[in-house]
Amino acid sequence: MLLWDAATGTRTATFILPAGAKVKAIGFSPDNTALAASDDGTVLLSNVTTGRPITNLLGAPIKAVAFSPDGKTVATAGYDGTIRLSSMT
Repeated sequence: MLLWDAATGTRTATFILPAGAKVKAIGFSPDNTALAASDDGTVLLSNVTTGRPITNLLGAPIKAVAFSPDGKTVATAGYDGTIRLSSMT
């Protein structure tokens, strides 16, 4: 997955996703330092500057992802109706 700066048209980061992953939802942390990208059952948290993984969160197939205003918690909403909160600290 590639991240582009829309203002300049330059690529800013490349994120490595598992083979065959299909991104269902993405979200940026409030300070724009982390990106959460979900596929079927996994949310990959990555550093926006380097593209390197921070951690993986596992769960049911996910349709939405969001960070809390302080960036310390990631919320995911699954197709099965579950909402999961994962601490980033």
